[in-house]
Amino acid sequence: ALGSTVTVVPPFDYSSVNTNWVTTQGIGPDLGARISCLATASRQQGGPGKVIIVAHSMGGLAVRCAIDPGCAGATAANPGQVALVVTMDTPNLGATPGLVPLGRALCPLVPGCPSFLAKANTPAALAMDPGSQALAQLPLLPVSMPVDAIAGKITLTTSLFGGGPFDITGSDVGDIGDIAVPVASALADGQAGSLHAG
Repeated sequence: ALGSTVTVVPPFDYSSVNTNWVTTQGIGPDLGARISCLATASRQQGGPGKVIIVAHSMGGLAVRCAIDPGCAGATAANPGQVALVVTMDTPNLGATPGLVPLGRALCPLVPGCPSFLAKANTPAALAMDPGSQALAQLPLLPVSMPVDAIAGKITLTTSLFGGGPFDITGSDVGDIGDIAVPVASALADGQAGSLHAG
């Protein structure tokens, strides 16, 4: 709204525990407490008592935990304290299956890759498997919560045999999203919740 004051606060940093699942202290439960604290401070200073959350990748899953008492426990934030959630490439339905085997095959060609690939077997990565029980137990955001879900989309087309009789230029290889998160997975919360007008 015009005339409103917006306060930008430092990011919620869970980098020290980012290989753990969102139910871990330091991620979802602590984010719930932070949301409540910021919303309370807003109300006490004459504001709306609500926060806007911008979350990337697993951060969107942390928000889902943060507002769910079954996940965050006593520190869960009240969904009414959230004015808007903007998610970017959040693996709501899981990350791309098969990415780890492809990574293992290509990893020796990329400097620094072995340490990155080691993260594929962490609790967080395993929980983001499309069939994982941990992901299935994490409820989507409430339908009443405004969500702007943003998905990366890489389009791959083929151009084999250069225009000859066997040319297969333009073949679509399907939804690979941003490679790690399919578009349908990134948009799942936005489709389930009430989309923010604008």
